[in-house]
Amino acid sequence: MSSSTHTLVLRKLLGEELLRCKRKTSAGGGGKSEENGKNGESSPAGDEETNGGKHLEAATSAAADVVADEFEEERVSVSAVFESAADGGGEGGGEEGVGGVEGGKVLGLYFCSSWCPPCMTFRPQLESFYRNVRNGSWEKNFEIVTVATDEEEVGFRMTFRGSPWFALPFRDRERKARLRRRYRVRGVPTLVLVEAETGRAITGAGRDQVLHDPEAINFPWRPRSLVTVLSEGALVDRDGQRHNYHLPDDNEEEGGTVHGLYFSANWCPPCKAFTPQLAETYRRIRGRGHKFEVTFVSSDRSEESFSLYHSTMPWAAVPFEEESRRRELATVLGVQGIPTLVLLDAKGKVINDEGRIEVIEDPEGLNFPWHPRLVNTLTERHASLLSDYPAVILFVEGEDSEIEFAESVLLPAAEEYKSKHREEDDICLQFFIGCDSEPIDTLREYVGIDDAVPLLTVIDMAARKVCVMEDGAEITEESVKAFVNKFLIGGLPVAEIRDSPSPYEQQPRIVPPQPNSKPMPPSPPLRADQEV
Repeated sequence: MSSSTHTLVLRKLLGEELLRCKRKTSAGGGGKSEENGKNGESSPAGDEETNGGKHLEAATSAAADVVADEFEEERVSVSAVFESAADGGGEGGGEEGVGGVEGGKVLGLYFCSSWCPPCMTFRPQLESFYRNVRNGSWEKNFEIVTVATDEEEVGFRMTFRGSPWFALPFRDRERKARLRRRYRVRGVPTLVLVEAETGRAITGAGRDQVLHDPEAINFPWRPRSLVTVLSEGALVDRDGQRHNYHLPDDNEEEGGTVHGLYFSANWCPPCKAFTPQLAETYRRIRGRGHKFEVTFVSSDRSEESFSLYHSTMPWAAVPFEEESRRRELATVLGVQGIPTLVLLDAKGKVINDEGRIEVIEDPEGLNFPWHPRLVNTLTERHASLLSDYPAVILFVEGEDSEIEFAESVLLPAAEEYKSKHREEDDICLQFFIGCDSEPIDTLREYVGIDDAVPLLTVIDMAARKVCVMEDGAEITEESVKAFVNKFLIGGLPVAEIRDSPSPYEQQPRIVPPQPNSKPMPPSPPLRADQEV
């Protein structure tokens, strides 16, 4: 693939310009600014919060002054950055970047923030890894771009200060939101590795891989297929008997066996509360003749704990001693917390990765296997997703007839959208019915729309914008489709959402590292979610 082709892909991902951090020359030192990639500095630990708003403001201002005094930000064309290395540019000279042999260029998207202590801890580790990789065979084939989630420019500069790599500009908020959506980033620090030629994700677990494989022995850590990992070893039942995993069959008819992968641990209180609920639902589903199998993937810390916990379950497990296989399953499926229940269809494709919530809300299993609905009623369960993806919301009163009407006009548009767009597209629309309630009133007040019903809107929290169907327009299947299509091509009038904390939007949560000293792949997450 030509350098111009991969530059077009990168321009679509990153825009026209990036920032590069350069150290200013000291007074009387002469010469040009020195690129910080040479000096080996890592990010500061950040200012410790002081009592009183004035003290904090002064400390933050002082930190900003230090950044301004020591470093300057240089704007660099994406085209220049990523083509120069292919022409022979080297580290520490000229405009370096991704380049070199065809088919091997890897881009790291580093999502981080100045307010996140683990980001500060990981930064020097990532810098060391970056230099090791670029001093080896990947010298001109690996580059990192910081995607900072800071809300204040001072914080952004503290995050980017002294970086030997590049960054998206602070004000490019909408592009940052699109990258978070596209690569399903839910917390910081997160390192996503991407094929520079295609934009396809290689792995979202780059941070753990850096920690567990600092010498880059298996870089860039391309994951194996889920079916391969599942089938490479036996399963063990609670009596200790081993048997083979039932391989997915491409020829198996629709409605074949559904497999649930249950990530859990004995030490996790929410897990121990959920396991008997899952077991009861499992028995009810199978009692109605459905083909449903569950496999326990443990995060237990000892074989004794694993065996004790497994004895309470009516299904098989990945053997405790197969630690690398358990860790790899968590990595392939992007599991970041326990308990997690991921449902797979008969061909091994993911049906739903929120099986735990489905079981809690549908303990009888009447809607099994819980295929995701295209149109949902906006509740607290879905509200947090408003900060991730733009949402088409039809506000109505709470009567059954109004809800039925809303679904009838939204569903055709949702089906049309799904048929034309892939999940990895930058814009991933959600479709909701907003019934009259206090949380919905809060949302409407925040985005600045009145309480008229029915009212069709698109709300994009990350981009801070809202679109509303023109007053007096009739809401029908066809008018909803037209409204959605106009939004997708940027053809709707846009109102800005005020720049203040949202009732739904939160800073990306902090993702803990996976404490395991072995290389490839990372261990299962050891964070226990809060009980629902």
